[in-house]
Amino acid sequence: MPEGMNVEVAHKLSEQETSGAHRGRWHELVEVVEVAILAVVAVATAWSGLQAAKWDGRQSLLYGRASSYRFQADAASTLAGLQLSADASMFTGWLQAHAAGLSVLVTAYAGLAERAAQRRDRMVITHGEPHAGNVMTTPGGLALVDWDTVLLAPPERDLWDMAGDDGSLLGHYTRATGIQIDPEALALYRLWFDLAEISEYLTLFRAPHGDTADAAEAWENLRHFLRPAERWPALCNPGRAAHEPEATT
Repeated sequence: MPEGMNVEVAHKLSEQETSGAHRGRWHELVEVVEVAILAVVAVATAWSGLQAAKWDGRQSLLYGRASSYRFQADAASTLAGLQLSADASMFTGWLQAHAAGLSVLVTAYAGLAERAAQRRDRMVITHGEPHAGNVMTTPGGLALVDWDTVLLAPPERDLWDMAGDDGSLLGHYTRATGIQIDPEALALYRLWFDLAEISEYLTLFRAPHGDTADAAEAWENLRHFLRPAERWPALCNPGRAAHEPEATT
């Protein structure tokens, strides 16, 4: 065999050995990467399983709590409904017990208002709220302010409340103006006040309201005014004259 041929054969064999060595190292690297990926997948799978198990336990705990809270809410709602029904029945019964007296007051008020309206010669400019909070001291003397409720009406519109504290005020007014006080007109505005208070408090309690200090005070006020027979004995007792009614304290 020629010498050049031997050299070429040796070169080819060397290339094959080198190529085989490269392929072997590449396969080893691929195997290492595959093993690493499989390890990561195994760890991730185990971690996911652990987290799923932990979440299932947490979820079960929270679901149990939610079920307990829902049961408590349903029980509270049922109890509230029963209490509301009982309160409404008691409130309705209480109002019905006073219905006859209230009817008497409303009828009496309508009659008093009609008679007062017919006496136009007694109409004067009235303030509506002549209490101390609407009086100011000025260099020229006392001044009555806040005339938002001004009306042309019988003078008793401004006198009924003040006369309750000091009956002599009515005599002073007559001497100063020459106008005689009408007992029916005084009764008219006292009765108006009672009915207005009753209406306001009934409106409050017919609407949704809370168990607050204001509601408790309003309830006591309603009980105070919703005593027709006690506050208006002359009206609720047919044996007494219609012009005598006067609210008691």
